[in-house]
Amino acid sequence: MIISPLYEKWKQLVQENSSGAALTDVVTGRSWSFRELDQESDELPALDSPIVMPRNSGKEFILAVLQAWRDGAVLCPLEGEARSPKIETDDVESFPDAVCHMKLTSGSTGEPRKILFRPEQLICDADRIVRTMSLRADSPNIGVLSLAHSYGFSNLVLPLLLHGIPLIWLGNPLPGVVRKALASPVQNGPGYTLAAVPAMWRAWLNAGMLAGGSIHLAISAGAPLTLSLEREIWETCGIKIHNFYGSSECGGIAYDDTSQPRTRAGEVGRAMVDTHLSIHQPDGCLRVKSKAVAVGYWPPGKGAGKLGKGIFQTTDQGEIDENGTVFLGDRMDDIIHVDGRKISPGKVETVIAATKGVKHCVVFGIPSKNPERNQEIVACVNLDRSCNRDHLERKIRNELRPFEVPRRWWVTSELQPDQRGKMSRTKWRRKFLDQ
Repeated sequence: MIISPLYEKWKQLVQENSSGAALTDVVTGRSWSFRELDQESDELPALDSPIVMPRNSGKEFILAVLQAWRDGAVLCPLEGEARSPKIETDDVESFPDAVCHMKLTSGSTGEPRKILFRPEQLICDADRIVRTMSLRADSPNIGVLSLAHSYGFSNLVLPLLLHGIPLIWLGNPLPGVVRKALASPVQNGPGYTLAAVPAMWRAWLNAGMLAGGSIHLAISAGAPLTLSLEREIWETCGIKIHNFYGSSECGGIAYDDTSQPRTRAGEVGRAMVDTHLSIHQPDGCLRVKSKAVAVGYWPPGKGAGKLGKGIFQTTDQGEIDENGTVFLGDRMDDIIHVDGRKISPGKVETVIAATKGVKHCVVFGIPSKNPERNQEIVACVNLDRSCNRDHLERKIRNELRPFEVPRRWWVTSELQPDQRGKMSRTKWRRKFLDQ
């Protein structure tokens, strides 16, 4: 059996840091050193399947990763109640040489995709994240994200197993649990690294648990971080939230390493270390070139022309300024066409979300009954008691052009971010049309 380069790096890490604290499970109160994790993984039986699909469950998940690396199996992490994809042994044998990892996308922009990786691509992604974010062994990661999700796997699991960045596993993002973890100072270190999605940062701010905590580095990803939330946390707690932009197909793309709150919507920072970004013409979408880009989609041919040979072309339209700062627009397939004009749903969402009393908002286009109009704009909003639709519509008419104002409104308390902090336009468009 050929030993995976991932497992070789893990073994080297254990030799260099055998007694250091590696994983702490706050729920059980247990802690494991790197040596103890290594011993427990060595005692696991040999795998009888070429593919392993662990679910997010703290230490058990970490051990399953090491077991797959040890036995040369393909690792395919599953989130929560996600259904296991039907993959036969013959399918795995048809993968390109040396494939060791499969990611499943959320399907927020359509049908979920299966993405294949070799060891060197995962190693490169972890290296870029640690170097770009200046992650440190004396600033443990607090784990509230799903370890099975691409973001959690790249930012928590790989730094732990390949770079020795300790992980404090909480299992859930409830304010009380996070407050308790932050209340314990880091011995001989500057504080904790806390990565989360915007919805979590909002809940923690509202619960008053960020001020005075031992946060060294605060990161937000998974969904757009609004300027208003970033500014509010800065002014209330003195904490700078660093925006991280990535994709399942290539890992990290850009990171905001500045020390002050951003001033322009859509700003996601500059290219990660050893990553080249450009704008592809004529569609204006961001193109990523790095050694962390996946082998390709599976089955072969899916998404052909957009992923492979070290290049991933996103569907996110954007621009790059003279300083290398990336500003994102809308996804190419989300643009709304009204009377020959192209409407940015992101712009409309930004204006609506900035109105007091708006909890959440998602904007999308639907077919118009008038074929000459092409589409109509729908705004789905979750409002608190201080705001109503009439007030909201009057407010945004002062900031949007007449043809950008939504024609249809759907006020519902059901509009909430998912566990990844996202609100899929595709999903809510489908719900609206079903009604």
